[in-house]
Amino acid sequence: MLFDPTPEGPTSLHFAPRNQFEKAAQLVLGTRQGRDFSIATHKRDRPGLGLTIPTPVGAAYLVVVQLRPGGSCEVHRDACHVTTGELRTGTLCIMDLRHLWVADLKYPFHTFSFVIPQSMLDELTDDLGHPRIRMLECPLSAEREDWIMLNLAKALYPVLETPHASSALATTHLFEAATAHLAQVYGGVAPHAFDSISGLAAWQIRRAKEMLGDDLNTNPTLADVSAECGLPSFRFAKAFKASLGIPPHRWLMNRRIDSAKNLLAWTAQSRESIARFCGFADLAHFDGVFRRLVGTPPDRWRNDRRL
Repeated sequence: MLFDPTPEGPTSLHFAPRNQFEKAAQLVLGTRQGRDFSIATHKRDRPGLGLTIPTPVGAAYLVVVQLRPGGSCEVHRDACHVTTGELRTGTLCIMDLRHLWVADLKYPFHTFSFVIPQSMLDELTDDLGHPRIRMLECPLSAEREDWIMLNLAKALYPVLETPHASSALATTHLFEAATAHLAQVYGGVAPHAFDSISGLAAWQIRRAKEMLGDDLNTNPTLADVSAECGLPSFRFAKAFKASLGIPPHRWLMNRRIDSAKNLLAWTAQSRESIARFCGFADLAHFDGVFRRLVGTPPDRWRNDRRL
């Protein structure tokens, strides 16, 4: 029998031995109501992978975005053939992991995957006062291209390359954006439901700024900060931007850059020391972010202030 449940749980995104891929990476981003949510990528430049390992069973969705054309593939659900589809760049596939899935992949491919627990969708709809989503509707036979999900996948891809240099706030914010998009487009949540989110109260703004800015060496998640403010993470992110004009991860990065500017201008500390103090992963990360946000490298900015 081809379709045997695997025991690892729905965040285990392996579907063939790792040595069958040119690239295979997975990262669990966090936990929501006891369920992990994660991202992964799989790349194979050779034809003939064949039948994949059956997906693990759980109350979650595996959402797969094609990063490049991948030829045709056959998809089976619960030991029944579902469809034969053409994998184009941006093609979206949503698999309800309460079923068992197997694909027959004959051609090279490169994918980006999201595992989204049902509990994450439930939290979103409960917060919006919307009926819970029973199923994300995206028939595999439709071969739908979703450019928003493709762009979110590309934005999250560097997290798999250099997770140590990634902002937990920015990463979870992008994942929340993907979840909200899927809920709206494939789960029937009306667009106007998101318009009801107002700004933060004064005490919530104060507490959020304290958590984000008091210790720049920490890397808080969206769930950490939103819990302190007594809000679900999706509502908190929207309310924070409504109040301050920028999302939490951008506010934190601006705070780090402002602190770095003060140290560059008023101390003789090395750039390496400043990078560590301000919470950057390493010197290269600091130099790159500073150049991008300020427009000039930190050493040149320092020298210009001393002329």
